[in-house]
Amino acid sequence: MLFGLPRLTIPKSWISSFACSYVSLSHCTVTKHIVLGTTTRHSSIWTSCRTLANKIGQENLEESIVFSSEKMEVIHLHKTVESTQEEAKRILQERISKQEDTSSKLLPTMIAVLADGQTKGRGTSGRSWVTTQGNLFLTCAFAVEQIPLSKITMLPLGCEIVIADQLALHCSRTKPTLKWPNDVLLDEMKVAGTLIENFTIQNQTWWLVGIGVNLQSHPKELVQEREDALAVPRSAGSLQMFCSNTIIPTAPELGVSIANGLLEFLTTIHSSSSTTDSIVARWKMYAQLGVPYTIRNTGEVVHVNDIQPDGQLRVLGSNGQERFLSTDYFH
Repeated sequence: MLFGLPRLTIPKSWISSFACSYVSLSHCTVTKHIVLGTTTRHSSIWTSCRTLANKIGQENLEESIVFSSEKMEVIHLHKTVESTQEEAKRILQERISKQEDTSSKLLPTMIAVLADGQTKGRGTSGRSWVTTQGNLFLTCAFAVEQIPLSKITMLPLGCEIVIADQLALHCSRTKPTLKWPNDVLLDEMKVAGTLIENFTIQNQTWWLVGIGVNLQSHPKELVQEREDALAVPRSAGSLQMFCSNTIIPTAPELGVSIANGLLEFLTTIHSSSSTTDSIVARWKMYAQLGVPYTIRNTGEVVHVNDIQPDGQLRVLGSNGQERFLSTDYFH
């Protein structure tokens, strides 16, 4: 699979090799860090990790590193924050400052940050992202150089594919579908969404990919923005709704899996031999072509005909003419 997870070999001494804790004092606050090297394919290891975390006092954790490798680090903030996008910026600033002060090793390719909740989560165009308990709030940060400029339009598609792949692994009742350019649905209900922003610090620009997934709960109805007044209220759902007989992953487990998938996507697309054709083909496997969608702000109903190799959407407008969309969003 293009965005599958790498297979890890866990040695017998994994507890000492993959889980280590230390206590640091900062502003009179004790913070315990647990470094866990694993993926969700190894459920028994995740169980052992949870047991180990409890033994060393997880209730006192403020933040922990739930995955660490040369290329990626996933940080779990055990609290509610304003926004994981803002927390990712803060952590990047701290790491870069520390790197300059101590001549420490280079940052990994990706730093991912997840939190237990958000108070000011946001979606595209400043829309609100409703926070409910037990769900995934994740931001993956990586340098803009990780994606060639000629392929940057593939980033939203790749993010959607990675999320859809993970939902499909845990839900056999219904196939995930993608709504261009940033929503993932189950049975026409929005279960996940992405927000892509950039952030510059000391002449280095980073992509910040915000990802929200409704795992255990969801709002009864998505927030109706003023500019959406002409559209029908949208429905939201959760993975739990469609996996009642299956144990669904926790937010940290799913966060590590999605971050791993996105990292593999970056590795693949950065290859000089990589083309966008395979990404577009994968996206179309989850897409709903030929169905009507309402464009935000204008209220125009268009029918999706196809997607171009460069990521633009080819639609049939209400005037009966075809055109391409690149910056519009659907309700």
